[in-house]
Amino acid sequence: MATQVAVGTELNEVKLIRAGQRGDSQAVEALFRRYQRPLFQTAIFHMADAYRDQRRVDAPAQCEVASSHFAR
Repeated sequence: MATQVAVGTELNEVKLIRAGQRGDSQAVEALFRRYQRPLFQTAIFHMADAYRDQRRVDAPAQCEVASSHFAR
């Protein structure tokens, strides 16, 4: 029974995707509602990761500015 439900969900998803490709805004909205949370979580994860990477790049430059200021 669980396999049948999963297959039914996949078929429904394919139908929604195809309908969205044809311009059905309700199908796109249904897909968005279904995946909104994981999409948002993925975006936040990648934005936070990019922010941490940028801070690592900027940190040495900030240290140099601070040390040159105190060297006077």
